[in-house]
Amino acid sequence: MASYRIGFTFSYLLGHITHQKNLQRCVENDPSIRPEWFLLESRTGDRWDRTPFVKNHMPLRLSLRSRAAIKAARRREAIDVLFYHTQITAMLGMRLARKVPTVVSLDATPIDFAQIGAYHAGAAARDADRSGYKFRWNRWVFRSADALICWSAWCKRSLVDDYGIDESRVAVIPPGVDMADWRPAPKSPRAGRKTRLLFVGGDFARKGGPLLVDAMQNGLADTCELDIVSKNGPEEGPAIRVHRNLVPNSVELRRLYDQADIFVFPSRGDCTPLATIEAMASGLPIVATDVGALREQVLDGRNGLLVPVDDAAALTGAIKSLVCDPARRETMGRAGREHSERWFDAARNYRAVLSVLTGCADARRNNAGAPRAAILGLPINFTS
Repeated sequence: MASYRIGFTFSYLLGHITHQKNLQRCVENDPSIRPEWFLLESRTGDRWDRTPFVKNHMPLRLSLRSRAAIKAARRREAIDVLFYHTQITAMLGMRLARKVPTVVSLDATPIDFAQIGAYHAGAAARDADRSGYKFRWNRWVFRSADALICWSAWCKRSLVDDYGIDESRVAVIPPGVDMADWRPAPKSPRAGRKTRLLFVGGDFARKGGPLLVDAMQNGLADTCELDIVSKNGPEEGPAIRVHRNLVPNSVELRRLYDQADIFVFPSRGDCTPLATIEAMASGLPIVATDVGALREQVLDGRNGLLVPVDDAAALTGAIKSLVCDPARRETMGRAGREHSERWFDAARNYRAVLSVLTGCADARRNNAGAPRAAILGLPINFTS
């Protein structure tokens, strides 16, 4: 059996942490993979946090840390292939792609973030300026990679249409969850009890948490109770419970999904959130905003309901429609579970990621000097 030493570089922020942990579980079950993990936090107190200009530029900090860590690892032992998630960790490292096969993974392009707008941290109007240095720099990163993995068809469209990437070099492989850990739980009879809503989001404001709290305070609390999972959530109030510092994939977190009746995700700016995948796998109907790639997860009218961003009336109306119709909730929950098994199964999806990585390593070994686009045979392309 061939053996591959793979360098996994992650921007260790928000949902990317859960993504890394889920991928690591798959890697640990593959004896052919010898991983080297480079987990890059935004602030570490190192010299880059004290260097003028760099200290205020997160992508530059992460990329400098990434480059230094990879250089040190390669001095110890050769690396067969490099995996960057996301491209911001590769901004200063892509010259290495001439020597080491490189795969760049992302949940959204900078232009995608610009479309989401000021709702998303780090998004700026200049991200969509195709004459600016930032656009050209990101395009160079994308074009230099042996292959690109993106989480959604929404993201792939931007790579192809906005950055001119050959679509044959882009594999759409969504993140996934463990279908054995995340599964529907039997619901106890709730006669006379309020419908239980669940919200999960690290960035409480961006994920639309305040809008949901307002809806609770303006009538929803009469028929619903709400569990909020967020480090920076609000204070608890009538019919509102707040859970802070829960660990991804923990028993405590999964218990909240088991106890919920409806998952509510009124995000103002998002790409491909993992919380909604967890909700689908748990058999919950979802009320979410139609933003980013959420429509590839929430199939409107089938496994949930999509509403416009910042529309309090539409959000409240969608929730009430499901509160009043338990049978529809059950039908949508089953459809969500089926959708998650088809598209968001961690065991299959992360094996596909590893297959792309080892395929790039094999292609470079067997076709030294050949054009990268000509030697790739990406094994799986997921679409929704």
